[in-house]
Amino acid sequence: HVKVSGKSSVFCEQGFETFGKLHPRMLDCLKNKFKARKMTPVQDLVCPYLLSSSNDVVIRAPTGSGKTLAYCVPLIHKLQAKGFNPAHLDENAVQRTDGPIVLALLPTRELAIQTYQVKRNP
Repeated sequence: HVKVSGKSSVFCEQGFETFGKLHPRMLDCLKNKFKARKMTPVQDLVCPYLLSSSNDVVIRAPTGSGKTLAYCVPLIHKLQAKGFNPAHLDENAVQRTDGPIVLALLPTRELAIQTYQVKRNP
């Protein structure tokens, strides 16, 4: 359980490349599509944890704090690491017939639409 309070900068000093293991396509997408040059404090706390863990997580933070990318980046990274590439699937890759792999519960319809749009257009 991590609780952060008080005033903080909107962005941290480090960018997503500081993790050192994100797929190059992911880094390119973050920089060029999302213009995410630096992480928010929420992303700085959540991304490393989710990249190294398979535990569930609840992220509670204000609107605009970067929650969507905080869980989408590790999620998509893990799918890429499993070989999820619709253009070239091998026998060990994630397949649609494998069933549900991720369940994201979102509190509002607006947040669900935002998350869908972020994941749909990488």
